[in-house]
Amino acid sequence: MACTICNAPASLPKALLLAGALALACGAAGGEPGRDAEATVAASKAIRPPIARGSVDSGSALVVLPGGAWEVFLVKTMEGAARLCRRRSDDAGLSWSKIESLRELPGEGWSAGTALLDGAGGVHLFLLRARGEGQTPGVDRYQDIWHVRSTPGRTQWGEPRRIFEGCVDSLRNGVQLPAGRLVLP
Repeated sequence: MACTICNAPASLPKALLLAGALALACGAAGGEPGRDAEATVAASKAIRPPIARGSVDSGSALVVLPGGAWEVFLVKTMEGAARLCRRRSDDAGLSWSKIESLRELPGEGWSAGTALLDGAGGVHLFLLRARGEGQTPGVDRYQDIWHVRSTPGRTQWGEPRRIFEGCVDSLRNGVQLPAGRLVLP
């Protein structure tokens, strides 16, 4: 039986579910919503506490690759230009590579947003870019969403393209639907 809300298979290990409320609300403990509360609570206690990892730049967007390596993407100003950069960790974030510059970003006002690893192994980055000279969001100061994607091997990067013009405060994680469509809530 699959979860009626998230469609997760009933065989999914309970320790992988979010602790407590979500598992109880969607019935992921194996049965009807709200049932098997003791099993869900026991599984949530098996989740280990967080571990402090190596320092990485703030404003980074993280993807976890199929082999287990982590890559973070960030925007840095280097030699007077905004650059899309990457750092990599092969030990679950305990240590990080030096910053690798991937491509120049046109103009100013860039900041990192969120990253999505697609089913083909490419990365989609959704970046924020400020526009306007004022101080009032949505009136004379705006923040647009831009999209840039890599090739499946993450060796080449396309041109950034504005996909939303307006006033955005922050971004959530994107998701790729089974049919391949990308959604950025």
